[in-house]
Amino acid sequence: MNPQILSRARELLLSLTPLNHDCGLLCGQACCAPDEEGQGGMMLFPGESALYENVSWAALETAHTPVGDFVCLKCDGRCPREARPLACRIFPLSPYFNASGELGLRMDQRAWAMCPLMEYGLQAISRPFFQSALTVMQIIDGDPQGHAFLLRWQQAEDLYRIGPL
Repeated sequence: MNPQILSRARELLLSLTPLNHDCGLLCGQACCAPDEEGQGGMMLFPGESALYENVSWAALETAHTPVGDFVCLKCDGRCPREARPLACRIFPLSPYFNASGELGLRMDQRAWAMCPLMEYGLQAISRPFFQSALTVMQIIDGDPQGHAFLLRWQQAEDLYRIGPL
């Protein structure tokens, strides 16, 4: 993916969170911690792995799914905020394409286990955060490699969907 697209997308979500304040204060930063089995991590967008090759607080891993492999960042929960991967910056949202092929955002299936906002759905998400996240996904979607990644992300998440869009 074009590095300028990735850089612009990451910058747009540098300081916004799903609530009008740091949402990690509500849940004790549950999305930043691995589960009881040490599992966790975020999928990296195309080109993002280069940003994390030599960090001391995380490791790159490959997640094997029925729709293909994803490079993921598995951190120890103490990353510098400005270094968060793009998937962390949009969490608890995830991109999806509706039946007409229009790109939108929905609650991320992975968030059900940890995010108290899931119970309230999209209405719990601040409008500025939602709009910025949607803009970011539209920017990513404008790149052919980014578009393919978003489609594959949706396919992977749909395999495990238990709640509404």
